[in-house]
Amino acid sequence: MSGEKIHRFLKEHRQEHIIRHIELLDKNEKDIFIKNLNTMNLELAFQLYENFSKPEEVKTYKEITPPYIVDIEKYKKEKEMLSIGENSIKAGETAVMIVAGGQGSRLGYPYPKGMYPISPVKGKSLFQIATEKVLALSLKYKINIPLLIMTNPETKEMIENFFNGNNYFGLTKECIFFFNQDILPSITPDGKLIIKEKTSIFANPDGHGGSLKAIWQSGLLDRMEKQGIKRIFYCHIDNPLVNVNDPVFLGWHIKEGAEFSLKVVKKREPEEKVGHFVISDGKPTIIEYIEFPDELKYKKDINGNLIFWAGSIGIHFIETSFIRKINKDGFALPYHRQVKKTKIDNEEKEIWKFETFVFDAIPLADKVCCVETIREDEFAPLKNKEGEDSPEEVKKAMMNFYRKKLEELGIYVSSDVKVEVSPLCNIDVIAKGLKDKEIT
Repeated sequence: MSGEKIHRFLKEHRQEHIIRHIELLDKNEKDIFIKNLNTMNLELAFQLYENFSKPEEVKTYKEITPPYIVDIEKYKKEKEMLSIGENSIKAGETAVMIVAGGQGSRLGYPYPKGMYPISPVKGKSLFQIATEKVLALSLKYKINIPLLIMTNPETKEMIENFFNGNNYFGLTKECIFFFNQDILPSITPDGKLIIKEKTSIFANPDGHGGSLKAIWQSGLLDRMEKQGIKRIFYCHIDNPLVNVNDPVFLGWHIKEGAEFSLKVVKKREPEEKVGHFVISDGKPTIIEYIEFPDELKYKKDINGNLIFWAGSIGIHFIETSFIRKINKDGFALPYHRQVKKTKIDNEEKEIWKFETFVFDAIPLADKVCCVETIREDEFAPLKNKEGEDSPEEVKKAMMNFYRKKLEELGIYVSSDVKVEVSPLCNIDVIAKGLKDKEIT
């Protein structure tokens, strides 16, 4: 929108305090402020504000039952699935999408989280680890696998420069595609935008579900399909243990004829803060831990095992045709309101943020496939500066994973030795020379 249209929009939505603020800025500052406003979907934010200002209906679930899940034993034994998945990769039918728009603020890290140095020996960033996994698969299957990285207008330039400065970690520039998700302004409960700095307002990305909207709006989905891509592997940047483009998982996804597939792990405890994968009112669904009924959360079978044990970990295969389906008549995923507290002018105030969640696409799919995986092999999210999901804990999980893989090949690493295995390492070749040896 032009400066004039912005002014008219702000007036229509009773944002006189923003208009007054703009009038006090010099010409250069005004231009920057308006440019920043134009990176945000203002119209959608106020539409959502109006919707959430109405009395909310309490969400209820009439019937919740356990879903069918391919258990870990069956998952590993079905050799046919590996062949199906590998054939799809070799045919150039897959791309990898990494959701990487967020800042590392909870880590006390002033840059995009993907730049955080996390590997235990080399200090490789999350971006490098993920990119090298894609490169390793591209080399193994002799096919250029596209890497799609979702950023946002605040992080895109910094992330692109990081990749450029590191020679794209071995991938060719032509194989990496950066695209932005929407930014939505945060709004106070009485409907006001909030000035953050002289030339900006408080805002937030539209959640990981926004990836399915952004890949469509950017034209990237069309581009991928023209290259022969039929399905997208989806994951979050904060999990360095992700088995990227896992061919066995892919095989199950294809064999089951799924539009959307997910991996789950057994919850550590009933209260663990993960989404529960269930059948709700006849549809496969993720119910967030804060909404999951307590009487079901703690329910156990005759053997003392949790009946609702499947925790979602944000690892998916998604058909490109399904992404097209949920966008062609307007973006189908619902928006959620998150009520947060933040410091404004040295005073803690309540603000509303609006987000979408990728797992809300699950009930919209005609066919969903769910497989169980082992937490220690595939899930070590980096979230917090200290304690649970901290860099210290994630590095331990990574080293435990590397030790386990080496031990399976007859290489034993002392517990007091830091160990790291590059995604580019042909571990089988190394194992032949080190078999039955102990590294101390």
